[in-house]
This record gives sequence, structure tokens and C-alpha cells, in this order.
Amino acid sequence: MSCEHSRAWERQEARGNRQQAIGNRQQAIGNRQQAIGKKVYRDVW
Repeated sequence: MSCEHSRAWERQEARGNRQQAIGNRQQAIGNRQQAIGKKVYRDVW
């Protein structure tokens, strides 16, 4: 593997990690909203 190819691959991987981090954050927000929704549902009934 050439040096240039390796560098491009690292850039690609870094971009993937960043998108994964964004995905994890959105998932955490979703989980929190779901938990709030369940709490409200329980309070109503």
C-alpha cells in the first residue's frame, strides 16, 4: 500500500468516525426522548 493511499484511507476512516459519533449523539437524544415519552405515558395513565 502506498503512502498516499494510506493517507486517503485514514481520512476516510476519520470521516466515518465523525459520522458515527454524530449518529451516537442522535441515538442518545432519541433514547432520552423515548424515556420522557414513557414517563409521560405512565403519568397520564
